[in-house]
Amino acid sequence: MPVSFRFATKQDVALLLKFIRALAEYEHMLDKVVASEEILGQWLFEKGIAEAFFVLEEEKEVGFALYFHNFSTFLGRGGIYLEDLFVLPAYRGRGYGKAILRRLA
Repeated sequence: MPVSFRFATKQDVALLLKFIRALAEYEHMLDKVVASEEILGQWLFEKGIAEAFFVLEEEKEVGFALYFHNFSTFLGRGGIYLEDLFVLPAYRGRGYGKAILRRLA
């Protein structure tokens, strides 16, 4: 099955927050999530401080990655810092996590 992706848009803030909360629940840290739709919208889509994309199975979002660009002064080049990578439990073992990492690479 071919893997497809789509970048998150401002209209996806509720979905992004849902994935963030699912990740936090998986990590037993749901009580630590203070992000809101408003906060995510501001920082990701107004300030452009980070980016996110979804991995899709038959047009359904089943996982996501949230990352931002960084710069190493010692190396003199840019990179990517992966903040979150999460695949819904029902879709694990199908290669989506590896596909997300390949996409980021």
